[in-house]
Amino acid sequence: MSRDLAALAEHGIIRYEEDGRVKKPRLTQEHLIVEPVV
Repeated sequence: MSRDLAALAEHGIIRYEEDGRVKKPRLTQEHLIVEPVV
């Protein structure tokens, strides 16, 4: 799962919020539209 989150962060879909020693993934946008690639 960490590789998937890293890929999402690399593409700017998520960002990490640091809370002490914990990094929490958060979406960068309020809405996200996902369309299948054909």
